[in-house]
Amino acid sequence: MLYKSGINLLSRTTEFFINEDLVILFSAYIKTDIIRQLNSNFNIKQIIVRWEIEDLVKGVSDLDLYLYCKENNIQLFRNTRIHLKAAWNFDSKILFGSANYTNRGVGESNIYNYELSGTSETMSFSDKIYLNNIIKSSCIIDDNYYHQLKKIVDSFENAKIVYPEVEENIIETNSFLLSELPMSLSPDDLYDVAIRSEDYDSLDHNCAAHDIALYQIDVFQDYSTFKLQLKDKFNSHPFILALKGQIKSQSSKSLNYGRVVQWIRENTTTVPTPRSWEIKEQQIVNILYTWICYFDDDYTWEIPGNRSEVIFYNGN
Repeated sequence: MLYKSGINLLSRTTEFFINEDLVILFSAYIKTDIIRQLNSNFNIKQIIVRWEIEDLVKGVSDLDLYLYCKENNIQLFRNTRIHLKAAWNFDSKILFGSANYTNRGVGESNIYNYELSGTSETMSFSDKIYLNNIIKSSCIIDDNYYHQLKKIVDSFENAKIVYPEVEENIIETNSFLLSELPMSLSPDDLYDVAIRSEDYDSLDHNCAAHDIALYQIDVFQDYSTFKLQLKDKFNSHPFILALKGQIKSQSSKSLNYGRVVQWIRENTTTVPTPRSWEIKEQQIVNILYTWICYFDDDYTWEIPGNRSEVIFYNGN
């Protein structure tokens, strides 16, 4: 069924947002009033918007969207290549079409654009990789980036023909997000899901698609090449290097589970800072232990006595 502007597009879009536990939104243009309306259940977790300087100066997108996102625990990303318009539940359901998330797009103002949208509940593994790659190639907005953009936008009294670019360093900005950590239980699980995707469920697909995009690897190759490439990408990642350095710097050359959780909370750039129980619930530390020890023989982990899991550095 097609959703049509001025008829049922807004109601069907609202229905999608109400019924999904988690929504990731992609849209070239976004107006904050529409997001506020659609986020009544506070289930929007990430937004990826184009935010060209020209867009912001002309007001087709709201710069103050960042303030709303900050207040409502939504990660906001900028990607000037964005043209798609889609809402994804990070599983197998997606709402997509021609409508931007503006009053003239999905809204039903007196003057609206002619738009069509629809939903799909049969996303493939490669579809999920595609969307994860978009997120991976986007730059997260923080206070410094927001104020840099605002200073440029405020310097224009009227729209100009030539607009300056904002230098982006995606690696430095994004490296310590929790989304920069692997989600698959192990590298072998990642490879197996990729080559035998039909044998796994949607959750496994989601985790593997995230990791493929995160490490920018071609999993559809022989296992030895895959393992070498993944090892290099994982071991050179700033988040992993910093954590391994923290373990090595301890007099005991080790960290227990609770101290790893604390270190992650103190060093991640994810906003808001995740609570300890959230990190434990997502098995972030368990997965990190497995991946670090899999790719570096200088590290091992065990459960000494009745104590929690401890990771050790055994090198020189």
